[in-house]
Amino acid sequence: MIQSNNLVFIVSQPRSGSTLVQGILSNNDLVNTTSEPWLLLPFFNIFDESLIQARYNHFRCISGVRDYLNGPASEKLLLDSLRTFLLSLYSPLFTGSVRYVLDKTPRYYEILPHIHKVFPEAKIILLKRHPLAVLKSVIQSWSDGNSIESLHLYWRDILEAPKLIQSYLEQFAGSDGLIKELSYENFVQNPGEQTASLYDWLNLDFDPSVLNYSKNKKYRGNMGDPSANFSRKTPNVSGIDSWKDMLEDPYWGDFFKGYAYYLGDDFLKAFGGYSVENACETKIFQDFLSVAGEDSSQTQQVAKIYKSLSWRVTKPLRWMARLILRK
Repeated sequence: MIQSNNLVFIVSQPRSGSTLVQGILSNNDLVNTTSEPWLLLPFFNIFDESLIQARYNHFRCISGVRDYLNGPASEKLLLDSLRTFLLSLYSPLFTGSVRYVLDKTPRYYEILPHIHKVFPEAKIILLKRHPLAVLKSVIQSWSDGNSIESLHLYWRDILEAPKLIQSYLEQFAGSDGLIKELSYENFVQNPGEQTASLYDWLNLDFDPSVLNYSKNKKYRGNMGDPSANFSRKTPNVSGIDSWKDMLEDPYWGDFFKGYAYYLGDDFLKAFGGYSVENACETKIFQDFLSVAGEDSSQTQQVAKIYKSLSWRVTKPLRWMARLILRK
């Protein structure tokens, strides 16, 4: 029967290379996984009223739940029941010789303390990548690449995720070896050494052949990284510093510099020994901050615009206008 100590979570900013780590870590018979289940987020909003917006008053709902748990029931009953239920949902992956079920859902950065509370014996990998490299990947993968408005849907991934991950790490870093901090840059540059360390942490035998994850199909699905190169046999170091090119971009350069200034030099060093030259406060990033966190109804309207036929048809015109403005 699956228990909390059979669970491993990979948590990161989205677009941090977690699919790569997932593919290599599950490239054996002892670790099973699936694309990205997002399984815990719908249930953990009972701990945090800010996680969702609902037609009913969710804030009042949580007040009622807490009142009930302080009366006829108890928080222990809630945690025990929720743990049993969620483990039953993971159990289909826990078959045969499997020792670990790997849940790679980057946006669990929103619920890290609650994972620790519900699954106190689970292991958590906190994957870090240079936030500006993540930003470039988000722009290339999920936005239209032409304006800050297209980043509106991902403002928490950009602004909040690094800070929540670092805060959790500083708070629970000494929790009996259950948390593993992993640098994406170190991982792709030293895949054998870094993977061996991960396997040792999980008490698994390491074989260098696991680095060839091209035949691992466990983690492929509708969710996850849409641009992942599943045919790649080993990690690729190209692109580690490609984000620096964005600093010279006529449009995005100021945005990247403003983002680095927002995070701060001290934070970047603490987060991963990172640094950014010429970071400064910029108007374009301040404009982004001014719209970040607006209500979801407006966010949904923005999403509809970007999916509309007219927006897609006029994309070449916007691209040409951007080229003209650069000259």
